[in-house]
Amino acid sequence: MRYLTTDELLYINGRVLNNQRILLGEQQIRDIGLLQAAVQRPQSSAFGMDAFPSRQEKAAALLHAIVRNHPFTDGNKRTGTVGMIFFLQVNGLCPIWSSEEALHVILETALGRVQVGELATWLSTKPCQAYPKPNIAQDMGIISEIMERHNWLLEQLASR
Repeated sequence: MRYLTTDELLYINGRVLNNQRILLGEQQIRDIGLLQAAVQRPQSSAFGMDAFPSRQEKAAALLHAIVRNHPFTDGNKRTGTVGMIFFLQVNGLCPIWSSEEALHVILETALGRVQVGELATWLSTKPCQAYPKPNIAQDMGIISEIMERHNWLLEQLASR
C-alpha cells in the first residue's frame, strides 16, 4: 500500500491553485498539524486493527480529513479530491463516477453531511495500473493527467 506524503499534498495544493510560490516551496498551510493528521488518517488503526481496511475507505478518509479540517489556506476541496484520486490510482484503482454526482458528494462531505463510511460506499472504482513506488516525474505526470481528466469538477469546486 502506498500512502501519500505531506510533500505530495503540498505539491497537489500548489497545482490546483496554479501557484508558483507553492510549487517552489513557499507553503500555504493554515495548520501543519491538520495536514499531518490528514496524511496519517488513512493509516490509522484501532485496537490493533486497520481503521480503514479497504483502499476506498483509506481514500475516503484522506478526502474527508482535508475537506473537513482545512489544513491549507485555500483549495482544500480540490486538493482533497486530487489527493484522493491520486491515492486510488497509485494503489491500482481508478474512480468511476459522474462529475456532477462527485461534485455533490464532495460538497456534502465538506459540509459534514457525508461521513467516511458513506463516502467509501459511494466511491465506485475499477482496476487500473498501480504505481507502488514513488517517482517524482511519473507522479507529476499522473497528477497532471488527473487534473486534466477532472477539470470540470475541479473548476466547480473552485467556485464554491
